[in-house]
Amino acid sequence: MYAVEFESNIDNGFVKIPTQYKKVLQSNRVKVILMVENEPKEDKTNDKVFDNFLTHTQKVETVKQINRDELHDR
Repeated sequence: MYAVEFESNIDNGFVKIPTQYKKVLQSNRVKVILMVENEPKEDKTNDKVFDNFLTHTQKVETVKQINRDELHDR
């Protein structure tokens, strides 16, 4: 396997390949390994959504089980 190393910025999810490598990499399948200088910030969005869900719960008096036919009945 032929290896090429360069630094680039990510712009809207795209990595710009330097001009000198474009012809070499144009028609080949590549394996991409990204190494980031700074550790990414932890995304707590999903945790906040779940916490919000838990704080807005409602008590259900009874749960009615339905069978498959009732589920698909229109």
